[in-house]
Amino acid sequence: MGKLFFNIIGKLGIVLCVCLTIMACADDMAEQVNNESSKATVNLTFNTRANEGDIDANEGIKTLRIIVTDEAGTILYNQKESGLGDVERHTVSIELPKTKVRFYVFANEESMGREFDTEGLEQDGLLAEGKLTSGNILGMAWTDTERAHFPKLATDESIAQFGLPMTGCRGVQAHDTYKDDGIPVDLTNKKVEQIEIPLVRCVIKIVVDITNAKIGDEYLDINAVNFGRFFPDKVYYYMHSNRTMPQGTNVTYHDFDLEPSVSIPQGEERTVCTVYTYPVTLPNSGDVYRYSIGLNDERDYKVFLTKNGERGNTYIPRNSRLVIKGTMSGTLTINWTDLYLVVCCWEDKNMDITFE
Repeated sequence: MGKLFFNIIGKLGIVLCVCLTIMACADDMAEQVNNESSKATVNLTFNTRANEGDIDANEGIKTLRIIVTDEAGTILYNQKESGLGDVERHTVSIELPKTKVRFYVFANEESMGREFDTEGLEQDGLLAEGKLTSGNILGMAWTDTERAHFPKLATDESIAQFGLPMTGCRGVQAHDTYKDDGIPVDLTNKKVEQIEIPLVRCVIKIVVDITNAKIGDEYLDINAVNFGRFFPDKVYYYMHSNRTMPQGTNVTYHDFDLEPSVSIPQGEERTVCTVYTYPVTLPNSGDVYRYSIGLNDERDYKVFLTKNGERGNTYIPRNSRLVIKGTMSGTLTINWTDLYLVVCCWEDKNMDITFE
């Protein structure tokens, strides 16, 4: 009798354990379902061809940081993806809480000597009580007083290593360039959301092409290109619609020695240099700020944007490509004739120059 009693108790214990296990599993499954239902899958596509146009090597995405906040600025997601090569487009899927969110994106942050992890955001003074707000980040600028990062020739090894800085956003500011309406993305009732964010380069691109039309000279050697005083030492993280440079920006001259020199056969054209630098806006009056250029040891800088008598400023915005096409038909003494300027969005547009 006693043995039978203990057998029954033992079997009841096993049944009880099985029931408790089933209940625990059910609770885990319910919790998992609840967690999954509280998240939205966001498929993000990033495109460097914000305004179309061809891109050259090292002008694509090498690393990509995505920061997502809620409306109040609480950081919900901050991750960097490295080793992307040099791609024009990149897609990533992330899980986010079902709430209203803002996206801040930085491509190739290392090209500006930055890391936008939590520590980096704090060092830049972008966090207020631990929160990242659009007001803070839109007014922030990189300062490059020693010109450690830009301007740079396209052949500089740091360009090959780190690429060019780019930013993008969604739900942050109303701006056509970023294709952003400024309204936070509402994920409240979404299971899956598709978002494409254009990445806008924080620099301008200057290309200098020279044609050797000198009679009797088999080759024309260019060993330096010297630009006037229009290279800034600051740039906003994000484009400002009022075309202003950050407060306290200084502009300087900059010379680029070409090693090796570029040798141009008679009757042919060569690109002698490609330069990346920060966007610039300068007054139309005042020689000290003039857009100008010289070649080799020639220090007689010649202005290539002459707007005497015109009010306002001349602006070369970020993500612009400025192509200078020159013809050398005489000595290296530069005379500018028949000159016009077209600034475009990373496309081939030219301004023609004659060197006599």
